[in-house]
Amino acid sequence: MAGRPEERGLTLVELVAIVGFVGIIAAILFPLFTRNGVISDHRSPCLSGLKQISLALIMYSTDSDDVLPPASTWADRTMPYSKNADIYKCPDLKLATKQFGHAYNRGLENKTTASFAYPTNVPATFDATDLSWNANGPLSLLPQPGRHPDGRNTIAFLDAHAKPMTRMELFHRMSGPQP
Repeated sequence: MAGRPEERGLTLVELVAIVGFVGIIAAILFPLFTRNGVISDHRSPCLSGLKQISLALIMYSTDSDDVLPPASTWADRTMPYSKNADIYKCPDLKLATKQFGHAYNRGLENKTTASFAYPTNVPATFDATDLSWNANGPLSLLPQPGRHPDGRNTIAFLDAHAKPMTRMELFHRMSGPQP
């Protein structure tokens, strides 16, 4: 006895056809979404790591009378606050065990966070060409072109936000206060 049409299930052939059709549509649309940034890219772990490092810098300074760490030992001093050495490594590098990829802005050494009128404009840590632990220096250490696939670098600011930026975008941001 045949069932009513609304009770009939899908045959194996129909199911395979539907799955194949959905797969073809996904294969066509996936590259469009990744190019437009709809799907997360490689920068996410790097941004997350730099944001966590920036938060560790703020926690360190809070415990040190608002004074930021010395440049030569910044990673050593913030590590107890982050408790995760992996965040100091840029995931877009093909890293050897002793390479990290992020540096501390040497201009912040031993300064108070309150001394900066616009902490949203002050780069604290950034992608760097110096791959050592405790890497520090000026912003000239930024890789050129940027390290990530879109030619940008990740930068974490003194207010603990992180953002992918080109050199030009960064220097434009630093040139004036944010509204």
